[in-house]
Amino acid sequence: MAEPEPQAREPEPLGRGPEPQPPRPQPPTPGPQPPPPVPEPQPREPEPQTPEAVRRAIESEREQLAHAVDSLRDATKLSVNVPLVAAAAFGAGFFLAGGIGATVRLIFRRGREHRS
Repeated sequence: MAEPEPQAREPEPLGRGPEPQPPRPQPPTPGPQPPPPVPEPQPREPEPQTPEAVRRAIESEREQLAHAVDSLRDATKLSVNVPLVAAAAFGAGFFLAGGIGATVRLIFRRGREHRS
């Protein structure tokens, strides 16, 4: 495979340095900057709606409201049951711990009865 030939560079004229670079943009100065101007909103006249369009919009809002109320009711049911579930878990844990403790006592009592 043949290697590419090196390209010849033009010699720089004597007495001249490299060409000057264009000035760099200055970074923004630190400190508070004035906020950009905010365009004022143009008041618009409401578009006329037909009674049928208003009825459809109201029906859509009702459906969304009913869905939101159902979601809140479901969340409330869960929060009402949390203390009941916590009490049941505590009772089950206490019962299981007591059952284990009673079993251990029975085992060790039998061991002591044989020694006496």
